[in-house]
Amino acid sequence: MLQLLILAVVAFVVAEGFSTSLCSGNPCGTGYTCYLLFQSDGYDSNGFQCCDNSNSKCTSFFPDGSSGGSGTNYLGGSSGSSGSSAISVNGDYDYCITNCKNGYCTYDGSMYVCNCVSGYSGTMCNTYAYDYCTPNPCKNGYCSSSGTSYSCYCYSGYVGSDCDTYDYCTPNPCLYGTCQNTVNGPECSCYSGYSGSSCDTYDYCNPNPCVYGTCSNTGSGYECSCYSGYSGKSCDENPCSVNPCVQGTCTPDGNGGYTCTCNNGYYGTNCDKNPCSVNPCVHGTCVSSSDGGYTCTCHSGYYGTNCDTNPCSVNPCQHGTCTTSRNGGYTCKCHTGYSGTHCDKNPCSVNPCQHGTCYDNGNGEYTCSCHTGYSGTHCDQDQCSNAPCAHGTCYPTSTGSYSCSCQPGYSGYNCDQTNPCDSHPCKHGGTCTPTTTGYTCSCPWNYGGPNCDNACDPNPCENGGTCTLDLWEKAQCQCPKGYAGPRCQTAIDPCDSNPCQNGGSCYRNLWEIKCVCVHPFAGDFCEILLNPCDPNPCLNNGTCYHDGNWNKVCWCPDNFTGDECQIEDPCNIIDCMNGTCENGMCVCPPNVTGSTCEDPLIDPCENVICSNGGTCVDGMCICPPDFSGNMCEVLENVCDSMPCMNGGTCQSTGRIWSCACPPGFGGEIDCSRP
Repeated sequence: MLQLLILAVVAFVVAEGFSTSLCSGNPCGTGYTCYLLFQSDGYDSNGFQCCDNSNSKCTSFFPDGSSGGSGTNYLGGSSGSSGSSAISVNGDYDYCITNCKNGYCTYDGSMYVCNCVSGYSGTMCNTYAYDYCTPNPCKNGYCSSSGTSYSCYCYSGYVGSDCDTYDYCTPNPCLYGTCQNTVNGPECSCYSGYSGSSCDTYDYCNPNPCVYGTCSNTGSGYECSCYSGYSGKSCDENPCSVNPCVQGTCTPDGNGGYTCTCNNGYYGTNCDKNPCSVNPCVHGTCVSSSDGGYTCTCHSGYYGTNCDTNPCSVNPCQHGTCTTSRNGGYTCKCHTGYSGTHCDKNPCSVNPCQHGTCYDNGNGEYTCSCHTGYSGTHCDQDQCSNAPCAHGTCYPTSTGSYSCSCQPGYSGYNCDQTNPCDSHPCKHGGTCTPTTTGYTCSCPWNYGGPNCDNACDPNPCENGGTCTLDLWEKAQCQCPKGYAGPRCQTAIDPCDSNPCQNGGSCYRNLWEIKCVCVHPFAGDFCEILLNPCDPNPCLNNGTCYHDGNWNKVCWCPDNFTGDECQIEDPCNIIDCMNGTCENGMCVCPPNVTGSTCEDPLIDPCENVICSNGGTCVDGMCICPPDFSGNMCEVLENVCDSMPCMNGGTCQSTGRIWSCACPPGFGGEIDCSRP
């Protein structure tokens, strides 16, 4: 059924009949048709009906508050008849029938009043006012004009000054908040502590628990993102607050720790160390550096990192005087006849010139002046005094040696040999050739030596091969690894025979081979099958298995994890009484709190019962419209605000109210006009 909310029109003192004026301007709005109502005796009933053009459903309205009489209601045309309602009072006819010029007359039990149609006002409805309700500005409601403005009384489901907004807020979609209609739908204003488009999410971040950080809701709690330099669950920890850097500046590292930038001359984790405090420079001055080190400025004559060395203290100058230098070194001033860095050299003291005189050159060296008949650096050579030439003449040479001029039939360096080849010195078919000093042998390829009697001299084996003689004194070569052939002349690859087993790869390192094995084999030739569980790599009593590829797999006991069971579960030592442990912290359900979920949360609404559809929020009842009180138990009366002025009487039905004004006062709705 179409419902129309209207404010009852205020009654005025007598005027004339109204007939067609109730439907003028079509107060029913677009899509509806207005019809006057008549009683069965033919008189109008001071009412009209609004009928939906699409389905002919109608709703009756009686602006004077009457029920329209006891007779049957009949629909009249929108133009209606010109008669007016006659109301009998104590047997007399209504005396205001002819006095309401543009309205209709009603009797309230003590007086007759004139009710003006839209567009007119005054005691007898004879004052014309602009009709703001024509055309009807109320999109989905009934229009009432006051002469200076209009008011819309919306149909159920619509709100707004022109009844043009659908009421999305009935019922209230905001679970914990208030609803406001907008052109895009309902908009929720959430109560404190709640958020979300429907105010259905508790906001753990209001107020913000993160002292120095930003808060994010996680569904079951909150998480803090700390500002730089702060840490802790609530971002309230700053490691630099206690100034741990004794002689420096503290800077948080963002992970709960800190770093110290030390003042010049100090070092250490907390800048509490000065290397010069223990005076490391024995004979000098200590100066600390910014990197925590120090340098020593040594006193004259000392050197070394700690100025603890005097080079002259050990008397390095054996035959001279030691003098220190500024760079930590020393110089020797040698006594006469001595030389050298340490004054330890006197070249003539050992008389190096056997048959001559020694002269010191002053630089540690000497010169020999030989006696007659002697030569050589040490005057120890007599070239011809011993007649070295047996069958020839001796001639000294400028080099301190001699040469022999042999007599015919003799040869040799000392002219002591006849024809050396007469004795056939060259063996194994070697060819002998005489020389001035003897003879030379030209040997066949497999023999060598001065007389061709050694097949291994010179060594015929190439590439480092070892030569040995066989039973017939012929050369045999023993080749090193990587070579072969009679003379070890052929290089071979040791990997050609593929010595690496089980799929191993062979590589040559010089002439050694190396096998690179595939898992799970090892050994010089990949011949060993490795057991990944021997010895057992699993810690903390873990059990070792191998998979199909012979990789180790550790089966860890309770409370341990990791590839080798090396990590102890931090939840092993935490008892989360009413929650679960995750990564060493207790995660509590919504109704429990505390570091170990030991404290139950008390719901402030547990014992609060809100009446009449009220909703409990934080222990208080949020009441729907028309109700108030701590428990929404009080039905509000629209007349409690006393809207009727000048002694007018307020009458209400639900949310609809009207004023019955005393004589001498009127007004559109509140008896405000005399």
